[in-house]
Amino acid sequence: MSKCETPDTILRLRALREKLCGNDAPWKEAFEVRDIVVEQLCELHVYANSDGADIHIIQQKIVSILEYLHVDVEYNEESG
Repeated sequence: MSKCETPDTILRLRALREKLCGNDAPWKEAFEVRDIVVEQLCELHVYANSDGADIHIIQQKIVSILEYLHVDVEYNEESG
């Protein structure tokens, strides 16, 4: 092999890097969703521990979070 040739292992590593870098968008989106859900849960926790917290508002906020995560709330109520 001459000095100008790229070894197969390097080519495979480059291909793997390109493939993994192409998967960054779903990970970025997943972490953004996580951050939003954590923020909403923290707000809900503070509200739930406050004086005069209304159980119906808490339930609505929980449903809102589940819907944001695309969870079928009605299905889970029936099965749980």
